[in-house]
Amino acid sequence: MDRHARHAPGGLYVRPSARGGGHGRALLASLAALCEQRGYERFEWWVLARNEPAIGFYRSLGVEFLDEWTVCRLSGGSLAQLAARAPAVLDRTPAPRDGGPRGPLPQR
Repeated sequence: MDRHARHAPGGLYVRPSARGGGHGRALLASLAALCEQRGYERFEWWVLARNEPAIGFYRSLGVEFLDEWTVCRLSGGSLAQLAARAPAVLDRTPAPRDGGPRGPLPQR
């Protein structure tokens, strides 16, 4: 078993009208229990620095914020420019937009 497995959900969200009802706490508690059950050593996720309500909520759960990590992103022209430099040995067939064997890709 990989105790350092990486799984990244597209996002967790509780509608504003449902906040304060314990749904977010129940969701994260359930995910924490699943991690424990599977032998994972930690549960990590990202939150926008400007999302103060979420940060306050996570603090109330005892979350440790990791200042030593920075999110990196390539998009648009920079992504295309770097991709163009990939070795010719790579298969450049576009991936199916239906997500292939794992199912549909999330819409953004």
